[in-house]
Amino acid sequence: MGVFGLRLTASVVVIITAVVLLRRREKENVVLSSINESGYEGQLHHTITEDGYILGLHRILKQEEEEAEQSTKQPKERYPILFVHGLESSAIDWIHFQGKNSLPYLLLEEGYDVWLGNVRGTQASFNHTSVDPYEDPEKFWDTSIHEIGYYDLPAMVDYVLETSKSEKLFYVGISQGEATFLIMASSRPEYNKKIQLALLTSPSSHLRHSDNIVLKSLGSVWPVLQLGARVVGLHTVPGRQLFGTICQYEIFSLVCSKLYDPFTGYSDIEQSESLTVAKMFEVYPVKSSMKQLLHYLQMYNSGIFRRFDYGPEENLKKYGIRDPPEYDLNNVTAPVSYFWGENDCWSRPKDVEEIEKKLPNMVLNYRVPHKAFNHYDVFMAKDAKILAYEKMIETIIHHSHDKS
Repeated sequence: MGVFGLRLTASVVVIITAVVLLRRREKENVVLSSINESGYEGQLHHTITEDGYILGLHRILKQEEEEAEQSTKQPKERYPILFVHGLESSAIDWIHFQGKNSLPYLLLEEGYDVWLGNVRGTQASFNHTSVDPYEDPEKFWDTSIHEIGYYDLPAMVDYVLETSKSEKLFYVGISQGEATFLIMASSRPEYNKKIQLALLTSPSSHLRHSDNIVLKSLGSVWPVLQLGARVVGLHTVPGRQLFGTICQYEIFSLVCSKLYDPFTGYSDIEQSESLTVAKMFEVYPVKSSMKQLLHYLQMYNSGIFRRFDYGPEENLKKYGIRDPPEYDLNNVTAPVSYFWGENDCWSRPKDVEEIEKKLPNMVLNYRVPHKAFNHYDVFMAKDAKILAYEKMIETIIHHSHDKS
């Protein structure tokens, strides 16, 4: 190859690299762009888990606070709040639907230090210190919800506390963010003392009575699904490829909402708007590991909130027993409040009752006062602020104390 050929090859490599980096940066900056469009300032921070995943956290500041930080002054001392999203979701969900009435912005205006977490595999957390997700996807995506609770949440909690110079934080988790909090607090009980209050909504940890169509149709055949996924090399859940590219257009919103309703609980037409459904599919679903879905199917099939089931022989090697160990919620000593909808098809009212019986420090068990409120309405309901946010904010303020 001549000099020209070498230069041409080098140029192509540089261009491809630049395009890849730009695309990754654009994905990471979707949240930052949304924050800026709402009149606030966003920051992207990174932390590393004990098993090597590089996680992105978005911090929201008022413009004057951003200016203060640039002049080496810290923002006003206040409690930080860490938001953690659900399955096949990311940080953008918290601020995408309600504009300035989004819960993180409302809490920012109340004087709290707001952080949006992104678990491994999402757009802002798609890196690892030693594993390339493209060259070794099997290893990169070898993660269930246990690893998210055991590694990701502690890494985010520690980073937020260190950066904000605080001893405790408020935690707000939806769906998978509820289950992974219970995993962290039960498996690593030392983290309970770092939580001022956990506010958990749309629970997904207890599924014995679930009406979710995916769990009901696939729960009993998870071993076959696991084997099939391994044989064909399917490491992630094919979500966005099936729905996102079409359903993000309002013209398809009616059909898409009918396809989506069985996964969340049927929407109330008074609370659901076609534009909101289209907006959902602009950002949902994002990539998640097949192992995360399998973990949920296993928990539904067994009716037990427990660790990943590798089969009797592998369980014996990994856990020392033939069945996966159950998460001991007696270890969850941090104060916990629950917000849930009667029409949520994931954890049903009887499941919430079971959670309440197990948790030693549930300070609030709040059913949202709307019979049709479903799993995703915390984000999408037209009256989410009135139905849910106002009570959530009131609860957080009530559990706030002078930091001095």
